[in-house]
Amino acid sequence: MLLNYVVRIKKLKVNGLNRFLKYLNNDKHKNHTKKNTEIYELSNQERFTKISKNKITKNKMGYIKNRKGGRPLSVLGKSLTFNIPVGFDFDLEVSKLIYEDIVNGLKEIYKNLPPNKLGDPYTSYDLEEEEIYSVLHKQNNSHYHIVVPYLDRNGNVMRGVKSNEFTNNLKLLWNEIMIKHYEIDLEQYQPQTKEELEKGKNRRYLEELKELYVERLKIKEEKYVINQLKRVNRELKRNDSELESEENESTMETIEKNYKKTTSFFKSIPSTLKR
Repeated sequence: MLLNYVVRIKKLKVNGLNRFLKYLNNDKHKNHTKKNTEIYELSNQERFTKISKNKITKNKMGYIKNRKGGRPLSVLGKSLTFNIPVGFDFDLEVSKLIYEDIVNGLKEIYKNLPPNKLGDPYTSYDLEEEEIYSVLHKQNNSHYHIVVPYLDRNGNVMRGVKSNEFTNNLKLLWNEIMIKHYEIDLEQYQPQTKEELEKGKNRRYLEELKELYVERLKIKEEKYVINQLKRVNRELKRNDSELESEENESTMETIEKNYKKTTSFFKSIPSTLKR
């Protein structure tokens, strides 16, 4: 088994494309709100969707023209998730460079796709960036969502995309990118323990909450928000051991509960301030 940083790979069904793209960009989805996710769209969704639907149409027409039977196309591509290890500092400029390396690496992988069948030659395909769709989710475990094609521009199936070799090449690509930008070899990388991840969690949460309340007050002053900000500031004066203590759990639960009550206040916040 190939040792690698986390790369998740899933099939993207034809009938699930629009729903999946909507999910990736939905900053109000529970998976994103509970993790204070900041969403950065790296590709042109409208252009990608148009190209993908055109490929599906060509695939259908090809089956009709060649009088092929069988089941209709069900898989459009693969959904990849490249995870930046927890504990690494997030830098937007570095993230853009990482994305460039991902795109260039994918182009190289597609240039030498594994054969469809045993004995077939390798297939070369010149992948264009607009055939890839990408979104970056910044959170505690920041990650890139990348959609890559299963069909070429003529609607033909590239079966090499389904192979184990293709999967391993993706993992090798991500390992190389992590070594390049974070200067740490996978063999030397030690994931943080659960205890290390939990340490300072409440302080980070309070600091993010404070920032959100401050930004809200710049737009409009509400007494409730002012009072919650005061309470957050009081808690931040505690030391880490006090914040993480069992005795303080009820206080943190109350702060989180009060924050959830303020969701109506934040509906008008510009998207750049949403988390």
